[in-house]
Amino acid sequence: MARVSQIITEDVEAIYNELKASLDKAEGSTWLISGGAGFIGSYFLDLLDYCNKNIFKNPCRVICIDNFIMGVPKRIEHLRDNEYIKIIDADIANPVKPEDWAEWAGYADYIVHAASIASPTFYRRYPIKTIEVNV
Repeated sequence: MARVSQIITEDVEAIYNELKASLDKAEGSTWLISGGAGFIGSYFLDLLDYCNKNIFKNPCRVICIDNFIMGVPKRIEHLRDNEYIKIIDADIANPVKPEDWAEWAGYADYIVHAASIASPTFYRRYPIKTIEVNV
């Protein structure tokens, strides 16, 4: 089974310590994170997983949507069998049916839009997709 690196674990603990007053209010909530396999999105997933395992008595449920054009599947591989995280392979620029996840998690309390093509090299390769995902 894939594991998160010690560096990311230390980062997540530091992020939690900085944000704990705000994150404690999110206990038991449902999150929708687009671009969950990207750099920022994967940190959100790891942070919420950390809170679920170490802090929250009532865990968060997290829906991760990523089409893996830019996201790196390896970043979130350790979360694939997590009972509180559902990973959906879909393009957020197209309609994603709530029935694909609503039965599992209900409606989202928080939405983090972290899906974006953030590299000039890839802007040129995917110009329309860059615009679509950000609009």
